[in-house]
Amino acid sequence: MNDHTIQLVRESFDLVEPIASQAAALFYVNLFATDPSVKPLFRGDMIKQPLLNFEWVSWRRFGHRSKEVR
Repeated sequence: MNDHTIQLVRESFDLVEPIASQAAALFYVNLFATDPSVKPLFRGDMIKQPLLNFEWVSWRRFGHRSKEVR
């Protein structure tokens, strides 16, 4: 990625981070509405897992953030 793309991704993360749980819920609602056949592939807490994934991607891409996943 070039510097401009990296900056855009960082800015997008900053916008989504405060509403990460709503974004995760919306993602899965839209995914399952689009293709209900994939729902059995997902188990467990469908809100917490994406938040953990979000935190991991955030950490891997941009360095550790001090905020903890709730």
